[in-house]
Amino acid sequence: MRSVPLTYDELAAAINAGVFPCERTWIDFKKRLYPDNPSNGKGRAATSLELAKDMASMAVLGGYLVYGVDEDKGKHLFTVDAMPLPVGLHETVDAVARSRITPVLTVAPFLVPDPADTTRGFLVVEIPPSPDAPHMVDGVYWGRSETGKVRLTDTDVERLILARSRGAAYLLDAMTATEEADPAPSSKYCHFYLTAVPATGWPDMFAGYARDRASRQRLRQLSIKLLSEINRTAGGQQRPPVAFDYMTHDWRSQKVAAGWLGTWGADLKEDGGRALGVDDDGPVRYLNLGVSAKLSMNNSVLFVRELTVLFETWDVIRLITALSGEVGYRGGWLLGVRLVHLGGHMSQVNDPAMGFVAGAGITWETADYSRTTRATALEIREKPRLVADRLLRQLLRGLGTEDLLDQPPFGPA
Repeated sequence: MRSVPLTYDELAAAINAGVFPCERTWIDFKKRLYPDNPSNGKGRAATSLELAKDMASMAVLGGYLVYGVDEDKGKHLFTVDAMPLPVGLHETVDAVARSRITPVLTVAPFLVPDPADTTRGFLVVEIPPSPDAPHMVDGVYWGRSETGKVRLTDTDVERLILARSRGAAYLLDAMTATEEADPAPSSKYCHFYLTAVPATGWPDMFAGYARDRASRQRLRQLSIKLLSEINRTAGGQQRPPVAFDYMTHDWRSQKVAAGWLGTWGADLKEDGGRALGVDDDGPVRYLNLGVSAKLSMNNSVLFVRELTVLFETWDVIRLITALSGEVGYRGGWLLGVRLVHLGGHMSQVNDPAMGFVAGAGITWETADYSRTTRATALEIREKPRLVADRLLRQLLRGLGTEDLLDQPPFGPA
């Protein structure tokens, strides 16, 4: 797996030992981001523009920009030349990615200080493969060649946009297959489906977790490990069950080549149930057949447990991170959620232990809800809450409980 160490000594040793290739499509060494002593603001503006082009070009396949490295062009040798690391440098890089690149690009800048002088060191910018590529700067689309960034031709741009469109169509087909896996589609309770498709997956990507019972045991062990981590980070606070808690059943489906873990009860129409599916070639599926409840036994209106939907979306995204790490996948994801048999919501009294907000209900205007989004590997790994926000904000806005997304644990403390 292509990666760059993020400790000073390891990165310096790798550079000096010539471990990395000469500048190729996935790594680009540079001496400085901004001049040590810039003479005027105009120079910084030009440098910011160049940084935007470099990041946009890397976004097609993913890669790293590494600053603080000198190059002997005649000998094609790289040596460490630690650069100044002013306060706020990584925020500046992130701001350039968000303000100068279209569509907006998510990157991860890291300051790697020299232990002997923490004011100097490396700046490493990780640019994951973007599901929104190609990206444009000042009206020009950029990509990479073996020697650096290049302007993409109209043919290149068309090819990448068509590939992006095919990915969106693949997601919609996968969402349909997830819904068809529902064993009790006529149940009166609200059913929640989540589908995630790797933007650049490969055949048998997750077969090691799906093909047979031993593989599904590995999936169960991975989910148990993540369950323990989630419960530990909850800090003793009450919250709805983790999405893949109590999944004691496993099976193999043939219509969709996938391995499944589940909690199906005896009466699916009344008891509901949850299932997690992992396809051989990458898609991850999640079903919850009971994310609604009656306000009372005499109340015929069913209400959506919105906190359950929020937490389960967040949990499954974290499982996707773990699976990606297991197989070395560093690409983006296409995600979609769908809720059917919507009734309303419960508001006023926050009750995380029950998984919903109890009180007066508001009737949902339509029978279902559907939303899709794209997410980079970086967002999936480090910003699962933001991905969940993009998928579910419109739902909560319609239910009148959008403020849940802006409160802990989803929003600012």
